[in-house]
Amino acid sequence: MQPASHTLDIIYCHGVPGSSAEIETLIPEGGLRPHVLEPLDLDGFDAAILKSKQNSVHIVGFSLGAMTALRIAALRPMNVKKMTLIAPAAPLELGDFLPFMAGRPVFDMALKGSIPFNMFTALQRVGVALAPKYIIKTMFSGSPEADMALLSNATFEKALISGLKSSLGWDRQSYRGAVHAYVRPWAHYLKDIKCPVDIYHGSEDNWAPVEMAYALKRKISPEPNVIICEKLGHYSTLQKALPIILHA
Repeated sequence: MQPASHTLDIIYCHGVPGSSAEIETLIPEGGLRPHVLEPLDLDGFDAAILKSKQNSVHIVGFSLGAMTALRIAALRPMNVKKMTLIAPAAPLELGDFLPFMAGRPVFDMALKGSIPFNMFTALQRVGVALAPKYIIKTMFSGSPEADMALLSNATFEKALISGLKSSLGWDRQSYRGAVHAYVRPWAHYLKDIKCPVDIYHGSEDNWAPVEMAYALKRKISPEPNVIICEKLGHYSTLQKALPIILHA
């Protein structure tokens, strides 16, 4: 079956750590297969625009990928006609979010500087190489039932491990750069968002607290449309929202 026709090309900004593998099983039959952009890859976005038939796109950002989507929408407003954020990690300066984020140890280490963070990610890399399933279970500790249920899916688990191995392996410079950029102030980009924004966020998200969706709503004008996914967490919200977006 040929991909469904859409009025806009879709560019997907994956999570960090993460990769294009995180959405492979979520693309509905007949749905558009989005172009996947690496973290903070403005040059890659510009290259994709050159290939776009309309010179404007629908940009989708998941988790820390929301930072990439928001920056691009601010820096290339003429090329972003619509934006959808799924479980977005908002700028840390917008609230006291860090104590409630599953990734707090990573962000805390990044805040200490490049050397401690590089040493920390080197240890993460060893852990993922030796015991990837254990690392995944540790990451999901405290996650809601909807997210834990996903771990019983071998394909989903494999996609997570693939994202970890690429982010901590051959793509580690991109991963480190994205995390360092995230923990520094970047909320000033939000004032330059001009396109309509939809935000899907799980009410039980322990990776990016749901308060982040409301913080973004207060800072972006025109005001985003926030869709709360009851009883869902981080990845279960991605599982619910992405097929809707690709069938829109």
